[in-house]
Amino acid sequence: QQPQRNDSSSSGRISILSMVLLTIVITAVVVHTIDRTIMINPRLSSVSARHSSPTTRSNNNSQRKDPNATVPWPRIAWLMSFPNSGTTYTGQMVMTTTNTTTATNYGMESEQSINVPVRKGDINGPWWNYPDRTKPNNKVYIMTKTHCGGRCTKCPPERYVETTRSFGIACRSGSRHGGTNRTTSTKELVTYQQGVAQRAIHLIRNPFDNLVSRLHMERANWKRKGDHQDQLRMYTADKKGLKAWCKSIDDAREEQEMESRFIDDELFAIEHHLPCHAEFFRYIQWHVQAIEVTRRLKLPVLYLFYENYTTNLDETVDEVLDFLDQDQVAPAPIFLSGKHYEEFFEPNECRMVARLIQELASEEAWEVVKHYLEQWLPTGHS
Repeated sequence: QQPQRNDSSSSGRISILSMVLLTIVITAVVVHTIDRTIMINPRLSSVSARHSSPTTRSNNNSQRKDPNATVPWPRIAWLMSFPNSGTTYTGQMVMTTTNTTTATNYGMESEQSINVPVRKGDINGPWWNYPDRTKPNNKVYIMTKTHCGGRCTKCPPERYVETTRSFGIACRSGSRHGGTNRTTSTKELVTYQQGVAQRAIHLIRNPFDNLVSRLHMERANWKRKGDHQDQLRMYTADKKGLKAWCKSIDDAREEQEMESRFIDDELFAIEHHLPCHAEFFRYIQWHVQAIEVTRRLKLPVLYLFYENYTTNLDETVDEVLDFLDQDQVAPAPIFLSGKHYEEFFEPNECRMVARLIQELASEEAWEVVKHYLEQWLPTGHS
């Protein structure tokens, strides 16, 4: 009888061991699949499971289900970006590697006076960026630039606070030329119908770097216009200039923020002593609403982190083109990584930024930005 018990025990141990090994194999396959489905910082490996279904993360395009399979080709893939988070390079990268043009919601950016829609008859866009360049094959996704809403730098809360509905409308809104040539052209605001976009690339950048790049964009615009010498002298591209620029924005809207129905006393207390607090508010609101809009529209989403262009350019390019169903025919352009600007802020200011963004973020949005900020939070608060 004793040997029988030993045989039974051995069989049981073998059976349990087999189950454990099978579980390990299955887990390894799943992890490999997840790793190949999203360009994401290793510290954010939980994101794909947190805020998107597995079908949107599969590396097999046949499993990425578009919300409307009847939409004609080519289909639109939004490039959703808070300004200065890598939009320009991403567009140049796709055009260079595929030798084709991309698209935009903003027809006034075109060098031509007449806008050419991606699909014939879509008079409200999106528009080809370069209509004279080679266009992608029919059954692909056309990367289309949109900044959505809630991004204005010097406006009051009533203009930059967005509902999910208003933000979603802004994602499909833009402009077109209203004249017959560039000399007489006027800007016409347009909005195309919901359901045009069938997937989205969501760009994300470190909030400190993103903010300083916003100042750099302002300076570039002042230089281009040629009549803003006072601003260029006052708001220099360094720590001192950033402080001055932030103060000008904060002072201009302080009274309106105090009276705003969107900013309660607790939030105002967090924001009040933080330079450029409204910019950080806009940053995290933008990512919260972008995630919610794509969720409601059931769009497959690729989360693209700015720093991945520096750490893993080739794989990043592969992931983006695979998501668009486009083929690479040329190398990607050199990526000139921007500087890191946390040193433009005092340590206590960095802590306030982290606290503010964590307070305002949805659970899903916090997952995609927390690796930039958790070093500034007390242990156990990230």
